[in-house]
Amino acid sequence: MRFSDVARWTISKHGLMGSDPMIRFLGRILKVYEFEKMKIPLAVVASDLSAGAPAVFRDKGDVVLAIRASCAYPGLFQPVRYMNHCMVDGMITMDVPAAPLRRMGATHVVSVSLPAPNETVDPQNMLSVVTRCFQIMTARTESQWRRHSNLVISPEVKDVGWNSFESAQQLVAAGERAARAVLPQILRWFPQPAPEGGEAIVAA
Repeated sequence: MRFSDVARWTISKHGLMGSDPMIRFLGRILKVYEFEKMKIPLAVVASDLSAGAPAVFRDKGDVVLAIRASCAYPGLFQPVRYMNHCMVDGMITMDVPAAPLRRMGATHVVSVSLPAPNETVDPQNMLSVVTRCFQIMTARTESQWRRHSNLVISPEVKDVGWNSFESAQQLVAAGERAARAVLPQILRWFPQPAPEGGEAIVAA
C-alpha cells in the first residue's frame, strides 16, 4: 500500500485529503463489494456527525463506501457523505467496535488494541494536536469495549508512526507475532476432535 492508493492532497474546508483513490484501491483487493455477498458477516463502524453517534454498516449495501467513511480521520480526510449524513472515522464514537459483534451473535470476540506511538507529549503541529486528543479520548473509553471482548491483542507498534506507509510489512509482521502468541488460548475455545468411539470434548 502506498499513500496514493488511499488518499490525495486537496484544498477543502472539510479536510486536507480526499479518499477517492481508495475506491479504485479497494476495487482491486476486494472480491465482493456488498455486505450481503460476504461469506463471513461483516460490520464496519463510522461516526455520524449529524447524530453524534456510531453508524454501523452491515447486512446490505456498499462495503467500499462504509470503509471510506470509517477511515475519514477528522481534519485530515474529508468526511464521506451518505444519505445526507456526514460520516467520519468510527474511532470518534467507538474506538474498538466489539459491541456490534455481540449484537450480530458472536460468542467470542477478539479485539486489537494499538498502543500509543512513542511521540513527544508536546504536540509539534496541528495533526499532532488532533492525534494526541484522540489518544487521550480512547484511553478514557477503553473499559467500555474491553468488557465486550474475550481477548485483546496488542501488537508492538509503538515505534511506527501513523503515516509510515513504508513500514507496512513491519506492521504485518508485528500483528502476526502478536496473534500467534495468543493462538493457543483461541484454540481452547473450539471443540477438540473426539477419540474414536467417544464423545466430543472441549479443552479447558
